Amino acid sequence: MIANIRANFYGKWLIDPAQDSHESAFAIWNLYISKDISHDLQMYGAVNNLGDSRDALLSQATPSYDRTDYGRTLRIGMRYTFPRE
Repeated sequence: MIANIRANFYGKWLIDPAQDSHESAFAIWNLYISKDISHDLQMYGAVNNLGDSRDALLSQATPSYDRTDYGRTLRIGMRYTFPRE
């Protein structure tokens, strides 16, 4: 079995120096687990954005942001590796 956890950290940054307004810091955690079923077949599952964290700018009446923030997403699947000759 293979498992990993990964995080992206977004720090506090200055939005408008005139008003001294700052964006809040947040983190996005991702979890991935896989298990070999046979030599050529693997089963996996992943949860991206485990805590459903989002940029606070998205909750404004008129959202202002420079990237798309997805909420929590789930993936499951199987991976087959074709044998080499």
